[in-house]
Amino acid sequence: GQSLTGFITKDDASGLTLRMIGGVEQTIPRNQIKGSSSSGLSLMPEGIETGLFQRPGFGASQTESTKPGARLPHAWLERDAKKISTLDLCGQGRFTLLTGIGGEAWVEAAKAVAAERGIEISTVVIGPGRDIADVYGNWDKVREIQDSGCLLVRPDQHVAFRAMTAAADARAQLAGAFGKILGQPVAAAAPVASAPAVATPIAAVAAMAASAPGPSLAPAPGKRDWKKYPYFEEATSVDVVLARMGQSTNPRLREILNAVVTHSHAVVKDVRLTMDEWLAGIQYLTRTGHMCNDWRQEFILLSDILGISMLVDTINNDHGSEATESTVLGPFYVENPPKYENGANICLNGKGEPLLVIGKVMDQQGNTIAGAIVDAWQTNNDGFYDVQQKGIQPDMNLRGQFTTDSSGGYWFKSAKPRYYPIPADGPVGDLLTATGRNHIRAAHIHFIVTAPGYQKVVTHVFPPDCPYLEEDAVFGVKESLIGNFEQIDQPTAAKSLGFSNPYWSVNWDFRLAKA
Repeated sequence: GQSLTGFITKDDASGLTLRMIGGVEQTIPRNQIKGSSSSGLSLMPEGIETGLFQRPGFGASQTESTKPGARLPHAWLERDAKKISTLDLCGQGRFTLLTGIGGEAWVEAAKAVAAERGIEISTVVIGPGRDIADVYGNWDKVREIQDSGCLLVRPDQHVAFRAMTAAADARAQLAGAFGKILGQPVAAAAPVASAPAVATPIAAVAAMAASAPGPSLAPAPGKRDWKKYPYFEEATSVDVVLARMGQSTNPRLREILNAVVTHSHAVVKDVRLTMDEWLAGIQYLTRTGHMCNDWRQEFILLSDILGISMLVDTINNDHGSEATESTVLGPFYVENPPKYENGANICLNGKGEPLLVIGKVMDQQGNTIAGAIVDAWQTNNDGFYDVQQKGIQPDMNLRGQFTTDSSGGYWFKSAKPRYYPIPADGPVGDLLTATGRNHIRAAHIHFIVTAPGYQKVVTHVFPPDCPYLEEDAVFGVKESLIGNFEQIDQPTAAKSLGFSNPYWSVNWDFRLAKA
């Protein structure tokens, strides 16, 4: 026996006719069908299953499972001491074989079948001492196979084949599975010489249709055959799109687009996106673009409130425990701010509670850095940046750039930062309202600190008494960036600074990582 999955095109007393990838149809006599399920017709030996993704409504399982036909479950794994999802290991326009300790035969089988078929099969071994480890135990709970078994995952992140344990004939079983998946069996005893190098699984089908023996991929009556690229179908949408990329595509661009196409198509399929919803999304992005101008970047704001800005920042700015942590740039940074001497007051209209900011710029070992540039900006006491209140605030209010002295020190006068709403008059505000989220950013001062030979840091400092530290709308708060703001009640010191009494003070040092 074996297991097949496809779209049922005919169901009568004689049996079932299934339509599979490439338009191939196969009729299964009733007396050969042992049973059926959401993952396919049961026709194979115990422990071996194959299947193709089926559209919900045609019998596909909606519960978390690794049965063929189901979407690969998400489980947190670890690679290089960082979390990675099982879904991040798959897709990107290729098949992926997942196995564990003891599954070496499946890895070798995948390499052999990839060479025979001229397709790319990525292999991932999950286990102790391997590049990918199940340190959280999540994968063990959902995989439904033993360490020595395997899962073959399609480019659309749906399971195509699984084996519960190791198998002496792993290569034959995997080759047979691909024969059913691609609708083009490989003869067991016939070696395949000089298989063409094909970029994607769907392109492999085209190559085999022209040269390999087996069932014909001729179109159904009334349909045109395809010569270069396959026609678009839901089940193979990712392969069809990725097949169009030329061989000269930049490798990094190819990698990114592979992931974007794979994940975005998966989202559309998972939620069964309607035409009205698709159009609403297009209109939303159009409105987002229309809100952008020289001083407002609505797309950055959208990235911020979705946590994407912070994720990109976190991935790219892990400089070690001694370096100052980074956070989001924000949409209101202005290039070429005024350059001031240390001690200048950047609060040009004198509004708000006076604040003294003082500190040093150092390396990770605590050595001071002279000549470092400290760029600072913030909102006023009403929660607006100067660019949001043209004609109300002075231009370049609460913005300034300072250079550290010979001892690495900097200091300037400002106003205590206050929490404020991010712009809510555009599509980003609409999305926050629709999802029941607040529009408030925790109070902070922005900084960009640079020095020759060191990595730039984009960061904030937050006062500890802000009530929105745990609800910051753009997820920008990190615990290490919460400063110690002290209220100083010293009339003489206040007078010497030109402040009213009492005033606030924060001592804030930066530690930069070597470039």
